Order: sequence, then structure tokens, then C-alpha cells
Amino acid sequence: MKNRRIKLLRNARRKFAQSSKVGQKSGSGILIPVIDVNTGKQITIDYDDLQISNKPLPKTLPEPLRQRIRKLYKIISDVHSTNLQGFENSLKTEGHPEREVEIFELIAETYKRFILGRSLSFLKRKEIYNSILSLSFGVPAKNIIEKCRFISVNDILDLINLWKEISKGVITLAQVIEY
Repeated sequence: MKNRRIKLLRNARRKFAQSSKVGQKSGSGILIPVIDVNTGKQITIDYDDLQISNKPLPKTLPEPLRQRIRKLYKIISDVHSTNLQGFENSLKTEGHPEREVEIFELIAETYKRFILGRSLSFLKRKEIYNSILSLSFGVPAKNIIEKCRFISVNDILDLINLWKEISKGVITLAQVIEY
């Protein structure tokens, strides 16, 4: 594969590197599936070929975007790994925070609809949320099923179908731009 300058819009290395079942080892690093935003096709790239963006980070986000962040955070706050301030700060580091908020709104909607009317333990809710995050990265269902310990295969399949319904054609969090 020719050497390309690739900009990662979401920190996929952390997510994919945490699971050896997702990334495959190659000679020089971890191979990760991403969507080329120019072609819309999934490609596999070696993490070592990624270039860090030099785009300056915003000091603050626009107030309408912050309101959307607060609204979606209320839905995921019980299972998300950081507080509201940390969540907002992490979105500031994204190349396109508006796009990330759109995706997290889909994640929050999927989570809210899936848990509605169910009496679930924290561990089950957390596993459901993590599974939705994995789906947003394009992780194959097989890998999600292998990781889940607290929710059934049927529930995972229902969750996958709900994610597909809600996210209809949205490009996942792991995206690349070639320039």
C-alpha cells in the first residue's frame, strides 16, 4: 500500500488497540477498518500510516452545540466514562465536533430506545452502551457478541438492528480524509 497522508477524525487507535479481536497485527502495527469520506468505501489502513492533524483546537464550542451536548449527555451519563465537562472537552479535540455530536446523538438515541422499559443492572446498561459505541466504529457483530458477558446474543442482535435503523447510512466515528 502506497504511503498516504491520512487524517483520523476520531481517535480510533485507542478504541481499536484496546481490543486485539478488532485490530489485526501487521508487520508494522495494527490494521484498522475505516471509511474513506471521499469514496464512502471501507478501507483498511495501518495505524502507523496515520498523520496527526495540525488543526488548532477550539477553546470553546458554540453555545447551541453545547446545549446539544448537555441534552445527549443526560441520556448516557450513567454509563459514559467521564463527567459532562470531560465529555465536552473530549469533543473539543475532534476535528469536526459538530459531526461527533451528531454521531453521539445517534448513540444516545439508540441507547435510550433500547433500555426503555427494561429493568437492567448497571453492568448490562454499560455493556449495551459499549456495544453501541463499537457499532458506531463499525466493529463486526461477531466481535461484539464475543465480548459481551451480561447481555444475551438475541439482545445484541436486537441492538444491532436498532442501531442500523437509527443510524441509517451514517458514516462511523472512524473516518479518514486523504489529502
